[in-house]
This record gives sequence, structure tokens and C-alpha cells, in this order.
Amino acid sequence: MKSIFNFQFSIFNSQKGFTLVELLISIVIVGTFGTIVVNILASTFRGSSKTDVINKVRQNGNYAISEMARKIRYAKTFDGARVNAVSAWTCDIIPPPPAPPPAPARYNEVKITLFDGTETTFSCEAETINASGVTLMDAVGPASLVRLSPGTCFFTCQRAGISDSPQVGINFTLVARTVNNFVEKQATIPFKTTIKARN
Repeated sequence: MKSIFNFQFSIFNSQKGFTLVELLISIVIVGTFGTIVVNILASTFRGSSKTDVINKVRQNGNYAISEMARKIRYAKTFDGARVNAVSAWTCDIIPPPPAPPPAPARYNEVKITLFDGTETTFSCEAETINASGVTLMDAVGPASLVRLSPGTCFFTCQRAGISDSPQVGINFTLVARTVNNFVEKQATIPFKTTIKARN
């Protein structure tokens, strides 16, 4: 009987198992790798989301500025710029040298006449840029993807003399419309160009 008991005891003793320390080390290693993998995946998704937001802002801005530049450059006439609906259409005359050129005035609207006789007015509104009342961006209001950054949209108009072609500047900054403060959902891109218009 004693020999049977010794045999059974030696069987239980010879079986290998995991100690508590080994289990804890394994859990820590698996947890560390899991955290690393989750962080890599999260940063990849955040980077992809940021790229999408920047692309949407850039596409809207590039379309708006190229549409305005093309129409101003190839318009039949450039009719002037103005600050608001009650001011006159004008364009700054740059004094001849040696007088230093003044800082260009900032206008909210520019007006052109196309070859078919239609007049087009580009204007900076509260959150969008309009071409005769039609927005040049995706949409207006809370459904839109982008909006103008406040106080960044303006036009400049300068010419050397009354008979010279005006230089029209377009300046604005677009920001992504977001409801949260996540960095990956935010984007701000400035746009600027100068076009030589017809007389």
C-alpha cells in the first residue's frame, strides 16, 4: 500500500505546471503587445481621418480660387471692387515712384462682365464665397464640410494708372467644420493668388 501511495505522489510531483509568477509575466507581455498594436492601429486611423479632412478643405479651396481666377482673368471687363453694397466700384491707383506704394485696401466684393454680357459678382459672405449668390463651396450651413475662417476673406485691387490692367488679389482661409475638438478632425488652409484682369 505504501508503494502505491509513493508512486502516485511521484506522478503528481513530476507533472510540470505554471507558477503564479510565470502566469503574471505572460499576462504582462501579452498586455504590452496588445497596447502597442492598439496604439498603432489608432494612430493609423487618426492619420487617415486627418488626411481626409485636409483633402476636403483643400479641394474646396482650390475649386473656389481657380474658378474665381479663371473668370476674372478671361472676363470681358473688370468692373471694380467694393467694400459693401452701398460703396462705389473702384480700384486703387498706385502712386508712381519714388512714393512708396500704400498697403492695398481690402474689399468684400469684385465685379466682372463676361463676354456673353452677364455680370458676375464674387463676394465674401459669413461662411462662404459666392459667385452672384451661388456658393463656390460644397454646401452652406451646418451640413457643409468647410467654412471660411472669420475675417480672412478679402479681395485687393491695384493698378498703376487708369488705363492699366488691374491686379486683383484673392485671399481667404478655409477651416474644416467640426463638432468636436479632436485634432484629426481639424484643418486650416490659407489660399492666396493674384490675377491680372482686363481693363
